[in-house]
Amino acid sequence: MNFQSFLRVNQIIAFAAMSSVIVILFVMYYLKSTMTYTEEDLEMSMLFLIINVAVLALSFIVSRFLKSKIVDVTKNAPLPKRLSAYRIHMIFSIAFYEMVGFMSGIFMFISGQDYFLFIGLAVLLLIFMAFPNRMKIKSALRISDRDLIEGLD
Repeated sequence: MNFQSFLRVNQIIAFAAMSSVIVILFVMYYLKSTMTYTEEDLEMSMLFLIINVAVLALSFIVSRFLKSKIVDVTKNAPLPKRLSAYRIHMIFSIAFYEMVGFMSGIFMFISGQDYFLFIGLAVLLLIFMAFPNRMKIKSALRISDRDLIEGLD
């Protein structure tokens, strides 16, 4: 396993998630502009907002919890196994955030409120913050460049 290819695959996964959230937000924003909404739809937007923010907070908490568990469980494992565990954590974290982005787009379409677009942009920021790079992986797994060279040969 080459670390550069591992990193590139993880970056492609994160980029695909960001792109899908952007696409769904744009499509739902466009569809929303062609709809007419009743007063009941606008009243439901507060419930949707509470649900969306609660799921976003839960996703953030679960992501942090998984990260600490994965680092603790794989502390003494060989490097390829630690990198695989990191990839699993990253995929789950980004998938949680992507789900919240999709919910934001759908809630924006159903209720007609633009503030769900801002939640979607916050989700994009969280995915961007989880975007893998060499330093993030090394600090999360507590490894050095020497460990990478020795562990992947």
